[in-house]
Amino acid sequence: MIALVRIALRRPYTFVVLALLILIVGPLAVLRTPVDIFPDIRIPVVAVIWQYTGLPPDQMAGRMTTQFQRALTTTVNDIEHIEANSYNTLSITKVFFQPNVDIRIANTQITAPFTGVVVKKMAEVGESVAPIPPGVNISTASGAIVALADLDTLEVEADVAEANVARLHSDQPAEVAVEAFPDRRFRAVLRQVIPTADRTRATVQVKVTILDKDPGLKPEMNAKVNFLGRPRGAGETSASPPLPSTVTVPAESVVQRDGRTVVFEVDRGRARERDIVSDASVDGKVIVREGLRGGETLVARPPATMKDGDAVRVRG
Repeated sequence: MIALVRIALRRPYTFVVLALLILIVGPLAVLRTPVDIFPDIRIPVVAVIWQYTGLPPDQMAGRMTTQFQRALTTTVNDIEHIEANSYNTLSITKVFFQPNVDIRIANTQITAPFTGVVVKKMAEVGESVAPIPPGVNISTASGAIVALADLDTLEVEADVAEANVARLHSDQPAEVAVEAFPDRRFRAVLRQVIPTADRTRATVQVKVTILDKDPGLKPEMNAKVNFLGRPRGAGETSASPPLPSTVTVPAESVVQRDGRTVVFEVDRGRARERDIVSDASVDGKVIVREGLRGGETLVARPPATMKDGDAVRVRG
């Protein structure tokens, strides 16, 4: 200690410079020293565990893991890849997201089951929601966030007297009138007759699909349905001509070619391309307004390479 004092007295400027360096470098070293010696690791991964008692690994993979992976690919954005392992009664799925994805947002993403318009907001910011169990009314459940409506496929639910149900048939044409537009009529078609009756009212509920799309039509509007009669058979007479029947084709037979909606008719062993004007799709069938008379034999699921004149064969 005495020796250090003697050196400082002999070389005062050196100690002054050292003191200044310590004064300057010290705070810089403190500011630049990381709090944690480990780097900031950002791995955007979410692990999901499914447990089902009694299932072996192969059944866990088929019933739980595979189905969950398919759902993720269609409902969650920014997925880089998925890794999954199935064990006895257990399934572990790791979802790897793209770099810089906010896990908080990815972990709370909710995807609509169909494309539609939000007609009602059922939850506010800060509220807690939970998955809705089966059998619970979605419109009143606390887990519902919004109410969606597909305005491209509007339907009317109507009650028909039991005495008149026998006169209805599938794809029967109808007219719909709404109170908001009393002078207008909208073309429609019967989609379904509910297979149960209301005993107290002696009615059966039916569902009618509206074919004429109109932005003025809104969900929950009051409407009346007028079912049009069947086309009259041979020997029947009427003051007015019979109404044309509705032509429907399987949705799998309708394809797009250069922006056109077409089907391929089987004509003497050859596929003939037919342009059609289609309407709404009802229970897997497309309603055809123009282009077909009814009764034609069509190619089911025509491949993208099929063209007019290709040879085809009718099975069965």
